[in-house]
Amino acid sequence: MSAAERGQTSFVEEAREIFATVATVSAIGEGAIMPVRIIYHVLPAAAGWQVRRGSARRASALCTSKKAAMTAATALAKGKPLSQVVIHAADGTITGDHTYDGSALAKRRKTRVSVAKAQKTKARKAAKRRKSARQGAETRRKHAKAKAVKRSTAAKKAASTRRHR
Repeated sequence: MSAAERGQTSFVEEAREIFATVATVSAIGEGAIMPVRIIYHVLPAAAGWQVRRGSARRASALCTSKKAAMTAATALAKGKPLSQVVIHAADGTITGDHTYDGSALAKRRKTRVSVAKAQKTKARKAAKRRKSARQGAETRRKHAKAKAVKRSTAAKKAASTRRHR
């Protein structure tokens, strides 16, 4: 059983992606890195529809309907910084395409960051409340002890004045 049949990315597919990145960088100029557009194709298959990434041999998703395949391709494309979904007809001709610039990905990342920031703020506030409660309890104990000392001192003075009368 080959690596492709087991569902693993083959060395050839990885090499194609690396070559595409290097070719794009060399075409733009040294030092400038542009993201490579990842293209997903919605194609007819023997048992329905398939989604393929670039010129891959193995399908990224197999679906029973064209609509389900388009949904799967869109979900895959929105997870990448720069991508495109090319839709084919049953005879293999291209009927349309959609380009995604990664804004959905950026929104997800921003949401994750803001959620993490909110959790840190919440934890920091809780720690501050615990600290102030702890300090408040210590202050109350000190005041109670001071009052007890004052009472005992006042009681001793009162007892001594009663004795001396």
